[in-house]
Amino acid sequence: MATALDEILRRSLPPGAVVHGSIRVSLRCAGRELPVTVTGLAKQLLQLGHAASLGDRLAAGTRAVLTMDLEDASLRVDLPVKIVTWGHAHVVLRAIAAPLVLRRRISRDHALAEALGARRATSPAVAA
Repeated sequence: MATALDEILRRSLPPGAVVHGSIRVSLRCAGRELPVTVTGLAKQLLQLGHAASLGDRLAAGTRAVLTMDLEDASLRVDLPVKIVTWGHAHVVLRAIAAPLVLRRRISRDHALAEALGARRATSPAVAA
């Protein structure tokens, strides 16, 4: 049986996307990032486990973003949520929009590579 996190990713990622390796899940709000674990899932509601202190508690109705960072797949899924209730060890969220899937791209600094003496890849010439 799939876990709640697996089900969220299945719903969020494009068909055929493969998930391997570690997944870091956090709740981001007002410049703070709290590590959480997904413990339950319904159609629109999510239950998360947290170890936040009383100072990090968020009020009901606060908007936040649930971030799932798939490190090996170079993907990040951001799900906009609203806090329904915040308990001692668990929080219940309501999804308020579709998830945003972000892909990391490798960018190369050719000037830096040239300064370090790395060979520049040659592109094949096309005959006209």
